[in-house]
Amino acid sequence: MRLDMNRPLRSAILAALLFAAGAGDAPALSWTWVEDPTDDHFGAGWFSIQGMGYAFDQTRLYFAIRTNLPETGWWGTDSYAHALLDPGDLRINASGNIYGLAFSTHANVVEQAYSGVWPTVTKGNLYSSPVFADGTLEQYEEWISWRGLTPTPSDGNLYDGQNSYPTLIRGFADERTGASAVQWNETPSGTPWLYEIVGSVDTLALGLDYGESFELFWSMECGNDAVAISGVNPVPEPATMCLLGGGLFVLILLLRRRPAV
Repeated sequence: MRLDMNRPLRSAILAALLFAAGAGDAPALSWTWVEDPTDDHFGAGWFSIQGMGYAFDQTRLYFAIRTNLPETGWWGTDSYAHALLDPGDLRINASGNIYGLAFSTHANVVEQAYSGVWPTVTKGNLYSSPVFADGTLEQYEEWISWRGLTPTPSDGNLYDGQNSYPTLIRGFADERTGASAVQWNETPSGTPWLYEIVGSVDTLALGLDYGESFELFWSMECGNDAVAISGVNPVPEPATMCLLGGGLFVLILLLRRRPAV
C-alpha cells in the first residue's frame, strides 16, 4: 500500500489556515447611531427620517437609515410639479473623496431644473465624483424655522429660499458595480419608523483607510427632511493582527518542516 506522505502536511496546512482565518471571525457589528428629530420634517409623516447608524467590519462600511418613506416614494407636489417624490441617493464623503450610492434605478427625475440628460444610475451601484440634484422643496428650512426649530442637519442658510440638500445623482465620473448593496426592510409593528434602509460599501472601493474620517448624508427628492452621520474607520485591534500573523507563522514552520521524499 502506497502511503500519501503529503496528507499530514495538507491537514496541518489547513489547520494553520483555519487558525489564521479564525482571527477574522468578527463579533456582532458595533453600531453608532445619530437620532434625527421627529418633528423637523415637512408635509406628511411619510417624509420623516428618524436616524442613521453605521458599523464596520474588516472590509466593509455598513449603514442603516430609519425612515417612513417607502422605496417607491410617496405622492406629493414640489416646486417642479412632480406627483411622485422619490427616495434620494446616499452621499458618501470618504476622507474628502465624494461618492454616491444609488438607492434606486433612475434617470431624469427632476430634469426641469437642469439642462441636459441625466445618465441612468442603477440601484446598489457606487458612483465616483457624483453631481447631485438639490432638494426641490426650496423653502423647507425657512418653513421649519417658523416652528421654532432648526433643521437637522442644516444646509447652512435658513432664509435663502434654496434647498441645498444633495438628493439624487444626476451625473458621475465612474460607475462601480459589486462593491455595495442597499435594500429596504419593513420594521415590526409598533416600531416608530416604518422602514430601515440597510446596506454596505467596500471600504477599498471608497479608498477609506484605517483611521480616516467619513460622512454619510441622505434625503429624499423633495428635501423635506435629511439625516447625516460622521465617524472614523477604526484601526484594527493589535490582538487581531497578532492572531493573523501567528497563523501565517505556523504555516511557514510547517512548510519548512516538510519531510524529504
